[in-house]
Amino acid sequence: MDAQKTGTLIAQARRERGLTQKELSQALHVSAQAVSKWERGLNFPDLSLLEPLGDCLGLTVSELLSGQRGGEPREELLLDSLRLLMGQAGRKLRRWRRLAQVCLGVLLALALEPVPHILVLDEPLSGVDIEGEHQLLEMLDELRTEYDLSILLSTHDFATLGQFADKVILLNKRVLRMGPPEEVTASPEFYETFHLRMGKGGES
Repeated sequence: MDAQKTGTLIAQARRERGLTQKELSQALHVSAQAVSKWERGLNFPDLSLLEPLGDCLGLTVSELLSGQRGGEPREELLLDSLRLLMGQAGRKLRRWRRLAQVCLGVLLALALEPVPHILVLDEPLSGVDIEGEHQLLEMLDELRTEYDLSILLSTHDFATLGQFADKVILLNKRVLRMGPPEEVTASPEFYETFHLRMGKGGES
């Protein structure tokens, strides 16, 4: 398969349908950046998206795989598709393995006698996809309530702070700021450290 040819075909068909990259991404529940990478040949769509992508663009799965209209599946094309599927599945399995490792570590800690009062997690969201992040954080939130735990975790995933954190400590060799998530992420210290504006009136 030629990602460049498929990307060119996706871009052409999208324009013919009068769709923007954002509109196509919303229809497929992916980011506009993902569509942009497909069209530039930097990435190939997940195989699970080929059928809905074809429906949106008036293309068949075979045409998307071959990168040309009227493309028929050939033996080498099918073999390429299988290799791509195995590669994509492998990446997903690695992400879920990371989530399983974190969950197992948490459950082992709770199996100790007595149950700890403080649970310390070092970058538990690293290598976990968005769906896995929310599942893990929701589980930790339930455990915190059920066992009356204090949970201290390090993270660079700022988007989840407002929903799951009571207090945030901004560290860079020393404590720069401490307080509620919205206060810390809106602080000058946060901007100076990460060059991001995420508080009220700012933009992420």
